[in-house]
Amino acid sequence: MRKDNRSGVKGVYWDKTTGRWAAYVRVGGVMSNLGRFDNLLEAAYTRYAAEQCLGFQDCDKNSSAKKYIKEQGGKI
Repeated sequence: MRKDNRSGVKGVYWDKTTGRWAAYVRVGGVMSNLGRFDNLLEAAYTRYAAEQCLGFQDCDKNSSAKKYIKEQGGKI
């Protein structure tokens, strides 16, 4: 994860233009937008679901999205 990541979740950032959280995933050098969300937890759930669907290696062990969801008391 980049040092300047403020969300704490890889692939999730604050979009200043819309005033919402944005989620994305990059596969094979191509960035795919996953949507804009009112809160960080929704964006983290979407990012984690994309990681699972795309078969990201070790997403169950090393996912910052999964970690954030658990910290917030969310269910996976």
